[in-house]
Amino acid sequence: MRTLFTVLVIAIMVMTITNKASCEEITIGTLRDFKPILEELKTNFEKKNPTITINFIVGKEDEIIENLQLQESPIDIIFLDNSKLIAHMGDIGIIKKNSINYLAKDQLCMIVKKSIEMRAYMLYPQTLVMNAVVMSNPNNTALGKYTKEALTNLGLYEKASKKLLFFDSNTNVINRVASGEYDGGIAYCSFAKRSFVKITDKLNPNIYSNIIYTSGVKSSIKEPSAAHIFNNYLKSAESKAILKKFNLSY
Repeated sequence: MRTLFTVLVIAIMVMTITNKASCEEITIGTLRDFKPILEELKTNFEKKNPTITINFIVGKEDEIIENLQLQESPIDIIFLDNSKLIAHMGDIGIIKKNSINYLAKDQLCMIVKKSIEMRAYMLYPQTLVMNAVVMSNPNNTALGKYTKEALTNLGLYEKASKKLLFFDSNTNVINRVASGEYDGGIAYCSFAKRSFVKITDKLNPNIYSNIIYTSGVKSSIKEPSAAHIFNNYLKSAESKAILKKFNLSY
């Protein structure tokens, strides 16, 4: 009996070691805003691919790009809201051009706290009733750049600049407005629809660059790999259904 027990223990240990050895890990570099979306994609992907584990590195856009370019960078895939930047990285060889996925579109919305009846003043400058409006920082976020571009094309950025306050993420913008700390803000519509804020207006998409959620695999990763398997999964019908739950579609 003891011999049989010993054999079973050894067999289990060998299977465990084998399984660990056969597991692959992927690290995705993304913004903190997008982690909830990717967490759901991860859960569904790992159910179908139990030998692949997905990890995340979250940070600001420039931090993710800087990390990606390190010689020993752990990042395998990036997922950002800046399709132009990822396309440029494909052109200069940081990202594999044939791995770039254009996954979903978003829009800019004016938001106020749900209990407020007024409309955000920047689209209606004759009603200067708001004390402060919040937006994402155009110096280090794609959302901020899109917002500044839109307001500049409306001829309102300079007029509004005295009342504009900058934050480092879409989530922070929405939370500050939802709490009533500030009168209004500009955020991605997909986030606003699932948050405790009220959308007063959608900005005309013709006055700012296309907002496209985009992924790509680091150029040093050889095919086939777990990173490419997950990146391809992002184009699947199942992935599209999850993105739709977050108010995203292409």
